[in-house]
Amino acid sequence: MRPLGLLGAPLSGAPRFAGLGTGSPSASTYLRGDGAWAALSVVPFSNVQSFTASGSFTVPAGVTMVAVQVTGGGGGGAFPNGSSFGGSGGSSSFGSLIGASGGTAGWYDNGSSGAGPCGHVTQIAEMSPAGAIAVNGAATRAGSNYGNGGGPIAGGCGGQTMAILPVTPGQVIPVTIGAAGGAGPWGATSGQQGIVIVRY
Repeated sequence: MRPLGLLGAPLSGAPRFAGLGTGSPSASTYLRGDGAWAALSVVPFSNVQSFTASGSFTVPAGVTMVAVQVTGGGGGGAFPNGSSFGGSGGSSSFGSLIGASGGTAGWYDNGSSGAGPCGHVTQIAEMSPAGAIAVNGAATRAGSNYGNGGGPIAGGCGGQTMAILPVTPGQVIPVTIGAAGGAGPWGATSGQQGIVIVRY
């Protein structure tokens, strides 16, 4: 059955959008809240910028939200021989918005030993309504190439924070990458540096 228009006349052709805003409606445009038809933008968070060295992130034009993952540096490992202590990993941060501390070093001394605890979330100054997820992993050298602890007596992995954050186009946000914790002596291995991944 064909839908009926005014006075019972069958409707035909494409829907009429006259008076529904400025610009041209089409399959690739949408009606904005201000009453203007605009082209569909890029899918949110489809662009990725990874930082493996400290620097800064400049918010691109038109971007008001970013999804950020921050991982601290992994702690250095110790070796079960004599007295062996690794170095702790450094903290990573995305400006003053979020950060994650480095993992603590593993240690061995006079027959006793201990794995270093993993890092943790150090700061969350501002959150979007979506909130944030903080993840503190187990002390391990398995997994990615960033933030893991050394061995064989494991240093702690770097803390990891993930959040969706409000930003302003043109805003310059400093990025700090946590250094890897140094290895203890006698064949112990160092941790792995941190990383900051920004999706926008």
